[in-house]
Amino acid sequence: MKTQRLIAGLSCCLLPLLQACGTGEASVEASDASQETLTRLAVEMTQPVAGSVSARYLATTTLEADIEALVSARASGEIREIHIEEGQFVRAGELLVTLDGERLRLDSLKTRANLAKLEQEYRRQIELNEKGLVAATNFEDLMFRMEALRAAHELAELQYSYTRIVAPISGIVVERKVKVGQTLSEGDPVMWITDPASLLARIQVPQSELGKFDVGQKASLQFDALPGLSQEAVVSRISPTVDPATGTFGVQLAMSPPQHGIAAGMFSRVQIAVERHDNAMLLPKTAIIQEDTDTVVYVVTDGEARRRVVQTGISDAGMTEILAGLESHETVILSGSSSLREGTPVAAMKNPELDAG
Repeated sequence: MKTQRLIAGLSCCLLPLLQACGTGEASVEASDASQETLTRLAVEMTQPVAGSVSARYLATTTLEADIEALVSARASGEIREIHIEEGQFVRAGELLVTLDGERLRLDSLKTRANLAKLEQEYRRQIELNEKGLVAATNFEDLMFRMEALRAAHELAELQYSYTRIVAPISGIVVERKVKVGQTLSEGDPVMWITDPASLLARIQVPQSELGKFDVGQKASLQFDALPGLSQEAVVSRISPTVDPATGTFGVQLAMSPPQHGIAAGMFSRVQIAVERHDNAMLLPKTAIIQEDTDTVVYVVTDGEARRRVVQTGISDAGMTEILAGLESHETVILSGSSSLREGTPVAAMKNPELDAG
């Protein structure tokens, strides 16, 4: 009985000590695990994605209209009326300016009267000529004079018609160069008209890049004057010859239709997709490191960073094509790569927003 009481007493004394020892061992193990986590380099990780990527040629240029016209006076005279102002749309044949054409109108009337008189004389001479009462040479001379006077009359009417200056093309009047009351001479500029639907961009490309371009390639244009606006375009023409002075060839881009606000003379930045790869393996550019002559990424294997030499292709919009050296299922270190070495222990970087949630 005494022995049983002694064992029970000892058990009560030793049990807390044993429990304390067990708790200490667990704390040591937890501390070791925590220490191991702290010694790992926190990095951001990602995996390759499949997508499309394009190589782009960059250039700058000034837009121009393929269809445009400087309207000039074709007759002399004082401007009586201006019918169209800058910024207005006109159709081909629409009246722009009216000149004082009184003198030309009278010239036309005079030649018409003279022609009518000569035609009447010619009709009388026909009958006499048929009867042989008129010398053949006189009759032929009369006929030639009548034809010459008819041409003079048509010319006078044409000159009179030039006092009505009309639009040769449809488009926007971008500049009016004259005022009412101004006297014009033949050839003086009157208005400048452009067709906004015919806007295009022309760039000069080094001949060494010739093989990258083809008609039908897609392009985009951005404008400093219109932030955020992107205009789609397409390569519509490639010059067949190289300019010997510059060693470049011309590439023309057509826009159909141009967006509102885009105008001739506007400075633009051009991007042409000269090569496109679909279903490519893509990585963010920040995951790729240039080490001497090698292009490398670091992949995560069993919690450690492993150096991997890769072959890259096209880069665009922050993504780079991986041609060889990486499998699509592998995990790649995205950030923190400046401190990486072969075998560096790594751990995924925690997201504070997720932890807080």
